[in-house]
Amino acid sequence: MDGGTDKTLINTNIKILDRKISESLGGSIPSQIGNLTSLTYLALADNLLTGSIPSEIKMLHRLERLRLRNKKLQGPIPGEISQLRNLGSLSLRQNMLSGPIPHSLGDLVYMRRLLLSENRLSGNIPFTLGKCWRMELLDLSWNRLSGSIPRELGSLSNLQFYFNLSHNSLEGSLPPELGKMGMVQTMDISFNQLTDHIPEALGSCTGLARLNLCHNSLQGPIPQSLSKMKNLEKLDFSSNNLSGAIPKSLGKLPMLHTVNFSFNNLRGEVPIDWGSSNLTFKSLMGNPRASAESNYLYSRISSIQRTFSFQKGQQMIPYEALVKATDGFSDRNKIGAGRFGSVYTEILDDGTTVAVKVLNLLNKEASKDFITECKVFGSVRHRNLVRLINYCSMLHFKALVLQLIHNGSLENHLRMSITVHSHRARGNHLVEEKPSNADMSVGLHKELFKALLTVVYEAKQMKIVLECVVYLLEF
Repeated sequence: MDGGTDKTLINTNIKILDRKISESLGGSIPSQIGNLTSLTYLALADNLLTGSIPSEIKMLHRLERLRLRNKKLQGPIPGEISQLRNLGSLSLRQNMLSGPIPHSLGDLVYMRRLLLSENRLSGNIPFTLGKCWRMELLDLSWNRLSGSIPRELGSLSNLQFYFNLSHNSLEGSLPPELGKMGMVQTMDISFNQLTDHIPEALGSCTGLARLNLCHNSLQGPIPQSLSKMKNLEKLDFSSNNLSGAIPKSLGKLPMLHTVNFSFNNLRGEVPIDWGSSNLTFKSLMGNPRASAESNYLYSRISSIQRTFSFQKGQQMIPYEALVKATDGFSDRNKIGAGRFGSVYTEILDDGTTVAVKVLNLLNKEASKDFITECKVFGSVRHRNLVRLINYCSMLHFKALVLQLIHNGSLENHLRMSITVHSHRARGNHLVEEKPSNADMSVGLHKELFKALLTVVYEAKQMKIVLECVVYLLEF
């Protein structure tokens, strides 16, 4: 097919054409492909084909399976594909196809698998797809689709594998008709712009093992009916506007092992039947009114305001500000970790770069440690203590905003034999360049530094320590 007619296209009796993983196959799909009228299976995947899908493909009346995953095909999906009445599987994923999904695809009543993900398709989801009642798998994710989810899709009651509309721009509410998909195992409608309530009818999807509705604008309570999903393993409702309590009945689902309710407006207690394997610290963060009463998630409400010696009138830094400044506590901004939490870098509105220590509340001692550090670092002033700048304290999130020390940890200096004049940011950022060599051990444990200086001297690295002031902070 590289610029000319492939010899294969001369044999019109060929039934299967599979040119998979062939770097030598390039150019465009020739119009002569329509000559292969005996084809039942056409796979032109993972190669260098470019251009558009020729309309002549409509001539392949016996075609049952069509796979054109090439990553470079462009243009619209030709409506002529709907003339392939025997087509049961259509995969055009991972291309650069654009334009709307043809409504005429709904005429393919034998369609069992439709994969159009990872393209640039736009417009509404055709309601006519609801006529493909034999559909077992539908994936329209990672496109630019808009509008509402057609309620006619609820007629796809034979869906078994997955129903994926994620990463689009879909609006409106979740149709209650989706509850008719009783056999589907995975439903993913995350990263859209859905609003309104989660319908109670969704609980009728008793075959679901994975349900993901995260990153929408869904409102209202979590339906009690979800407790009927006895096969549910993973549940993600994070980053919505859900309110009310988490239904206690969800804690009794036998297969459920991963949940995420973070960044909502939930309140009340976490189901006590859940153990630490179900719930992590991040599962509830961003729900300021939620609480947990169990032996694995330790939460304590404290009057931290009274323990801080901040400037008069200074307010607690908002949780949302920390999330934004640390890019959602991304690993890219993570500079250290310890038994009580992790530390991230952040740039405040005034341009100051600080360290944010986020407490790991799965550790029972974390909340107690938080209070202790607030009292010590908030009220004591010493050149060898990292300065406390601000804090954030909620029921399921606690963080300290601390002075950032730029020259790395003492451990790195000792191990790597670098000079104090290096300004590379390393480790836990606990050592800062200072000209003084006499105040290093003021207020610190003398025996500790006696031993330290001995080791440093023997390692011929005295210069590093004598030109630095050590700052203390427990991670």
